[in-house]
Amino acid sequence: RGYKTKLIAQADGEQMVANERLMRWQEIGSACEKAIRSADIVVIDSLKISKKVAKSIQTLNCHTVMLDDYLHRSYTDAVIVDWTVGAEARAYPHRDHSNHYVLGSQYCALRPPFWTPPNRILKEQPERILVTFGGSDIRRLTCPVVRQLMNSIPNVELHAIAGSGVYCPGEYTYLAKEGAH
Repeated sequence: RGYKTKLIAQADGEQMVANERLMRWQEIGSACEKAIRSADIVVIDSLKISKKVAKSIQTLNCHTVMLDDYLHRSYTDAVIVDWTVGAEARAYPHRDHSNHYVLGSQYCALRPPFWTPPNRILKEQPERILVTFGGSDIRRLTCPVVRQLMNSIPNVELHAIAGSGVYCPGEYTYLAKEGAH
């Protein structure tokens, strides 16, 4: 859309180059503050940002968008984007009326090559299916999806991948006994 972008990033205490300049956004120094104040839109995508720093950024620029699919913070007067499948129904059950929520997979940020799915000829009956919702599956979607697939397509070879942050390991063990891999 013609916006000029500036990336301000900090990973586990290590500074990263942001448009040929080093900025520590967690400390909001003068260079970072100037970048935030002058931006048309500020997009925050961080699991580690504190509520205090997020509020400071909102104070510096009222056009702040929070990308948050982790649901571990509360906000006021914010635009919150969570593009997780089913977020429109399950995310933020106690919504603050001062916020604007943009929820669901229809808002997922995708590069243009992924906007239109390729034309593929699909088999009427798949042989193998892989299910994954990322390393932690914070919405606990893997088990219901695997269970639904097992019921809908009983003869399929089903594989599910979940990382160390799984919330319901007993359920995964049960599904493995039922035939999922």
